[in-house]
Amino acid sequence: MISKMNIQHKHNENEALLCKDNWLQRIWNWADAHEIPDQHWVKEPSAFYTGKRGYWQGLPRTKEQLLNVEELALYNLRITDLPKELGKLTRLKKLSVVSSKISRLPPEICDLTNLEALFLDDNKLDFLPVCIGKLKNLHRLQISTNNLQLLPHAIGELINLQFLTIDVNELKELPPEIGDLKNLRSLDLSMNDLEYLPSEIGNLKNLESIFLGFNSISYLPTALGQLNKLAYLGISCLPESETFFPNLPDEFPGLIYLKGLYIDSSYFSELPETLGLLTHLETLSIEDSQIEKLPESLGKLLNLRELRLGGNELLNSLPPSIVRLTNLEELNLAMTPLALSPEQIKWLETLADNDCRIGYPQVL
Repeated sequence: MISKMNIQHKHNENEALLCKDNWLQRIWNWADAHEIPDQHWVKEPSAFYTGKRGYWQGLPRTKEQLLNVEELALYNLRITDLPKELGKLTRLKKLSVVSSKISRLPPEICDLTNLEALFLDDNKLDFLPVCIGKLKNLHRLQISTNNLQLLPHAIGELINLQFLTIDVNELKELPPEIGDLKNLRSLDLSMNDLEYLPSEIGNLKNLESIFLGFNSISYLPTALGQLNKLAYLGISCLPESETFFPNLPDEFPGLIYLKGLYIDSSYFSELPETLGLLTHLETLSIEDSQIEKLPESLGKLLNLRELRLGGNELLNSLPPSIVRLTNLEELNLAMTPLALSPEQIKWLETLADNDCRIGYPQVL
């Protein structure tokens, strides 16, 4: 015979189990309220931020799957908030909440200490939690198209961060702790409200690319010249300044190793002859700009594979030395009115014969 005591004990055990799993139920209730589907595989050849042929979209609806989930992808679901209980999914390595309406992150998000990649693009975030530095395993942080005005000082505690993308926000300044990201390889700050860069930017010795276009930066700190691994520099559409363009190589010796330089939508009327010192350049883009004259030293950039000069309405001629650039695979001169010499016309014909992709100019 089963005693009343045994029945009560069993009842208490069941209640304890229910209480223990309540947080899981709250996650599922949240998912149902936001019409988040059960996790399923979405086939897509150009899968969002993955090298795979698709991605897992939605939220698992079984206890075992949810407790062991390593990747959550929630795209285009108009989510307005994240439940604090997400912080209990400690096996998570990748979290993507993209194209929603989230304005804040619960501090419990910082309990996801195994997280390696966090994507929060196209939301309404005004700030990041100050505990963000607890995510020591984070390799990639992407927060494009939000409303961020400041970054917390704790951003510098993300010691394993390699890729930081914060373009299309409202950042007015960077904390000096940005220089503590010793493993950072890529930094995209395009389309913000930055007026200057902290000198600590020069501490990012492993930085390979930095994009600063469409800000209000009027000069580059000389500390940028200390970045000997920098391969790609984007400074498109920055304020007009006669002294803006780097004084190579004296103040910016590290920049001579650049492979890609992007100066689109700029106000420069001409570029200095020191451009020819960038002999490692493979891509040079100066499109839709106010450029009137290109330096003769352009012909020294023999490693160029892509040269983009389209949409420059004030550029009426090319330097004679340009015909030395015989390794081009892409040349865009479209919407640029040019008077070409017979030698330059022959050069274009030879490039075309070698399967170079050419956007032809308006010939004067």
